[in-house]
Amino acid sequence: MDYIPKRLLYGEFPAAGFYGITARQALEAAIDGDLTAYHLISVSVRVQEFLTKSLNPLGPDLGNWHGLTIPVPIGVLYHLNFYEDCCYVDTQGSPTGPVIFGLLGTPEMRPAIDECAAYFLWPNKEALIFERTRLFFLRDDIKNLAEGALPDKQKSGRSTAAGQREIAIEKPSQLLAIAALLELLKRPRSGKSNQEGIKDALLEEFKWRGLSKRSLETIFADANRASRDAAKNVEI
Repeated sequence: MDYIPKRLLYGEFPAAGFYGITARQALEAAIDGDLTAYHLISVSVRVQEFLTKSLNPLGPDLGNWHGLTIPVPIGVLYHLNFYEDCCYVDTQGSPTGPVIFGLLGTPEMRPAIDECAAYFLWPNKEALIFERTRLFFLRDDIKNLAEGALPDKQKSGRSTAAGQREIAIEKPSQLLAIAALLELLKRPRSGKSNQEGIKDALLEEFKWRGLSKRSLETIFADANRASRDAAKNVEI
């Protein structure tokens, strides 16, 4: 048998595949949660713990990192099934980042980052881009798949749905705005209660990264639009 490397790049799969599994089949298996796909991030990111059951989902700052290998969220994999790359930006075109469920790195090579159930990766400057040809799979995982030894469904399946709009929703500013509003409701206030006054109060009292005047304006505009649409659809 020809030598098969430990890490199998999507772009280097032969037509016959590895152990009979082609690149496309590997990608489909990863989308279905039967295989883990990995990607090396080439941009600098700040890593924070992501707290799924907290009003403020952004936990401790785990530092800036470059060259991290991460398990790819299933929503990104679904996007890559149709497109060559997937750029993590919000609806205004600003860089945002993914939530990663499960440990960073690969089983045999973990970065020196605290083990958490989930992480949020903030790009420090450049946008984070996933490229289909740079996905890679582990040889043993492909072999197990070919032999029918399927693992439990990957936790990364919870990471996001497919499509640019859904990737933007993964950005935590919406959750941060809700958390800040809930905190604001608990406090006695004597100031203005219109939307501009509420936005000013949120920005003054909550200095959370990801909660900015621009993000609040977008969230409030989306909420007003949704409210108007819902009112039109109310059955009388």
